[in-house]
Amino acid sequence: MKYFGVLFFGMMLSWSATAQTISLPYCYDQALKHQAILRVNQAAVLNASLKVEELRARFWPQISAAYDYRYNPILQSSVIPVGLFNTAAPSDKTIAVKFGTSWNQTAGVTVLQPILDFAVKANKQELQTQERIEKNKLQQQEQSLQYQLLSSYIKILLREKELAAAAVDSQRTYTTLQLQKVKLDAGKLLVTDYNTALIQHRANIKAFQMSASAWMKEQVVLSYLTGISLDSLIGLKFETKVLDQLQQSGLGEIVLDSLANYRDLKLQADLLEQRKYSEKVKYKPILSAQGYLGANQFTNQFNPFQSNTWFGNSYVGIVAKLPILIGEDKKKRIRQLEVQQNGLQEQMTDLQQSLEQQRSLAREELKELNFEEKLYEENVQLYRQNVQVLQDRFEKGLATATDLNQQELLLQGDQLKKQQVAISAAEKRLEYWKNSGSLVGFFK
Repeated sequence: MKYFGVLFFGMMLSWSATAQTISLPYCYDQALKHQAILRVNQAAVLNASLKVEELRARFWPQISAAYDYRYNPILQSSVIPVGLFNTAAPSDKTIAVKFGTSWNQTAGVTVLQPILDFAVKANKQELQTQERIEKNKLQQQEQSLQYQLLSSYIKILLREKELAAAAVDSQRTYTTLQLQKVKLDAGKLLVTDYNTALIQHRANIKAFQMSASAWMKEQVVLSYLTGISLDSLIGLKFETKVLDQLQQSGLGEIVLDSLANYRDLKLQADLLEQRKYSEKVKYKPILSAQGYLGANQFTNQFNPFQSNTWFGNSYVGIVAKLPILIGEDKKKRIRQLEVQQNGLQEQMTDLQQSLEQQRSLAREELKELNFEEKLYEENVQLYRQNVQVLQDRFEKGLATATDLNQQELLLQGDQLKKQQVAISAAEKRLEYWKNSGSLVGFFK
């Protein structure tokens, strides 16, 4: 029954060859629409942009209206020299005079127009840098999605190759098993040789089932990433151009400005530079134009509408403010920011050196993996040829079951190693391209 399951799966793969084709760029478009985390970051970018727009209102005219009504139970007294008003009085004589009335009210409108404020400019530059940081976080999520999507897509293609090879292997070991069953029934073969052939056939069936399971798991991952239903994915034919591109592409140069994590360090350093500027402009002058138009009423009885008690009041002028001491140590604060900047610069240098090291290591590791894959592929072809020859000779009584089983075992071993090396090489390339900022070329 297991053998017929393999045949059924092989038929299903052949049916998919005539099915609708799905490409990696299409999967990426669907993933961009489906992934909720991207929408969260898109909202953060929009929020940062709105903060920049909001800051422009700081230079709009500021208008305020004020009104108050007061009762003064004790009037304030001031001492004035009497000699200023009466020359006959002694020059040093003073008198206490009460100013004001028991009731007074004030109503007016004040208009303040900011003209020059370096702090607002500095704040705007900080917010613009913060907006770029949020955009970079979004790009970082997109790059992570590209890597996950590309990894799953390529593994599906590799697993399909495994399934096709496993189907061939299962057919071959089944043929070997049937040949030995005829000999066993005729009493011309030891049961131990037949059991060995049966075990090897079951091992191929198991390898097929494991490949099918791994293939299905990657379909589940791709379905989660793209939002395309699992049933729809299983019935689609995957475009293989990306696999050819993966196998033919070399290890390109590292594009630092394409790496979201490197750009994040640069933007954080830019933000610290803006904050240093903000610290400096705290001590720069602030200039505004101010105007006031209003009136005051003074009465000794409670009468808000008493005539001839209202007196107009207005002014227009320039307001200048120059902070001198604000309770902060500017130099130490700027020094702290510079220390943080130096730390970020060291991180950027370390990241660049680490990526160069990874590139050199990946190049050597891929050379080794490519050599192994080629070697195992050649061995597999030779072992298959040997098995075919030995099957024919065994059927004619010219070869032993032990020789045939031994070649089957060696073929199974190198076939498994070849598949493992192919996946390792693909993962190594993907990891390098992710770290070097080169994944975007696969999605064009």
